[in-house]
Amino acid sequence: MNRVPADPVPVSNGRDDGLLGALVRLTATLVRDFDLLDVLDELIRDCVVLLEIDAAGLVLADQRGGLEVMSSTSEAAHQLALVELRSGQGPCTESFRTARQVHAADLADGVGRWPRFAAAAEQYGFRGAHALP
Repeated sequence: MNRVPADPVPVSNGRDDGLLGALVRLTATLVRDFDLLDVLDELIRDCVVLLEIDAAGLVLADQRGGLEVMSSTSEAAHQLALVELRSGQGPCTESFRTARQVHAADLADGVGRWPRFAAAAEQYGFRGAHALP
């Protein structure tokens, strides 16, 4: 008869290993001198892998409440974020204003909501977007 241990060891999977690796790398930056932009770049690269998405960008608010693109995983993502910040319309700016996550599975549906952003997203090859405050 096989006995099951009282506290079974969880079986690891690739995503768990990836998350653990990302946390270890992030923690390591806190115990040594680090460049903030390098940390942010690494963080969003990990997000792309862990979330199985095509691209990511990180936009942060400055002390005056203005938004600035801090990091992007591709030139297209960076350019799209700049279009969004210049036009003041898109999921990131809406998420920042409302302090809520914004999900647009099909940006073609967002043409009326964010016309400049939706047109730029199509130009850069993005079909959907998700933003977190």
